[in-house]
Amino acid sequence: MARIVLTGAGGNVGREVLGAFDDEHNLAPFTHSEHDDIDSEILDITNADEVVQELDDFDVMIHLAEASSPDDDWEMVTETNIHGMKHVLDAAVENGIDRVVLPPRTTRSVGTTPRAKGPKR
Repeated sequence: MARIVLTGAGGNVGREVLGAFDDEHNLAPFTHSEHDDIDSEILDITNADEVVQELDDFDVMIHLAEASSPDDDWEMVTETNIHGMKHVLDAAVENGIDRVVLPPRTTRSVGTTPRAKGPKR
């Protein structure tokens, strides 16, 4: 059975993805901090060496970790969303992870500004 790693398991989307898997799946959730309701490992994706070490021995990676709060400063967003993404992808290559799932991150690239009023689509 494939070993699946899930980064960002403590976020809104991560929790939904985590809930979609049953006990039959070999899923390893990672979060950036401890959560009372999630049995996970701690991972700082801004630390390249830690990411390579912790994300070893997996077949599939679902990468959801990101700085997504509108209150996050630019330095945190850059370190987490850009450098952290690079660390995760580098770890996937170095560790021979066969598949990486990266959902779109449009809120980070285009902002969270509400759409202008106009015709509904």
